[in-house]
Amino acid sequence: MRTGEPPRARGRSADELSKSRHRGRAHGVERAELAARFGAVLRTERAARGWSQARLAEAAGITRESVYRLEGGRQRPSTSMTYRLAQALRPGADLRTVVELEARLRIAAGNSLREFSTRTRRRRERLLAEALAGDEVPVNAADPFAGLLMSYLAAS
Repeated sequence: MRTGEPPRARGRSADELSKSRHRGRAHGVERAELAARFGAVLRTERAARGWSQARLAEAAGITRESVYRLEGGRQRPSTSMTYRLAQALRPGADLRTVVELEARLRIAAGNSLREFSTRTRRRRERLLAEALAGDEVPVNAADPFAGLLMSYLAAS
């Protein structure tokens, strides 16, 4: 075992082990790319508001360490994290403005973005598109995302 590599378990490749133990962590080239793309967008948006990492963390409901790791490319952002960051960086803005920033953050994260399942992602994107287009959004009490989306729309 080389220094810096996770130990290998029987029957599992180094890639599988790394993904299972460190789902949110980025290493090597991925880390540099995340820092250059996602970290740069996040840092620029934060600086434009004149906020410290601690202030952004407080507004997004995450730790300052998470903001530090996200800006440095050490942590892969999740889809829910990109939304919380966009919401925090656009306080009082309408849903369209928040979603536009969220899209910029997601694009910057590229393939490193930790996502929902394909089915959940498609449903979420469809509901957001319908809401932004002003179409009627079907609300199902059993679907927590639809309820969350409706609460965001009611607030804006």
